[in-house]
Amino acid sequence: MKHSGKPRRTFDISKASYDKKTRIDFKKPRYEKLPGMAVAVQDNNVEKALRRLKKMLQKEGVFQELRDRRYYVKPSEKKRVAKKAAIRRMQRDRKLEELGLPPRRQRY
Repeated sequence: MKHSGKPRRTFDISKASYDKKTRIDFKKPRYEKLPGMAVAVQDNNVEKALRRLKKMLQKEGVFQELRDRRYYVKPSEKKRVAKKAAIRRMQRDRKLEELGLPPRRQRY
């Protein structure tokens, strides 16, 4: 999980007064942000909270990690799969560049 070093701002939606007529530079917060991999359930809407949690887990790569750890993969197999993926990425970026489109997001 990536940390910026500063704590997240939390919002309490029930106390936020939101009026479109008096809005200057205020954006209505969508949901309360909690530290770590936690989501707040609002208005007893558990399904929406589960969707948010699933999206967070997907973004962090937890599901991919679970799939990868289901079976043991030899280090040589990991290298081979990573090399094939890198070749595919390079070919895709080269094709996009030929079409004059920007490459996909940069990996870090």
